Amino acid sequence: MSINGVSLNKLVNMEVTPKKEVVEKGGEDGFPSFVSEVGNAIKKVDASQKEADQVMEEGAIKGVEDIHEAMIKLQEAEISLRLFMQIRNKAIDAYREIMRMQV
Repeated sequence: MSINGVSLNKLVNMEVTPKKEVVEKGGEDGFPSFVSEVGNAIKKVDASQKEADQVMEEGAIKGVEDIHEAMIKLQEAEISLRLFMQIRNKAIDAYREIMRMQV
């Protein structure tokens, strides 16, 4: 069994940045990338907020037919925003912790 040496030129010229397609469409192993998952979560929270705003506008203009449904939409939007903010805070804390690590 022979072990081939690694030249310094190969290490210096090695590509370490991920390919643009991998970052946008998902990982090479078939799993979605972190960037795409965060983007999807942001879109879902935004859609929930817009739906709640629409329910509020319709309630203010026409009058609310079913107050329970309107309140449920508002609470869903608030909870999804709170959850996303907590996840964001945890991710930032984890990033800061990693940056504090000594190599």
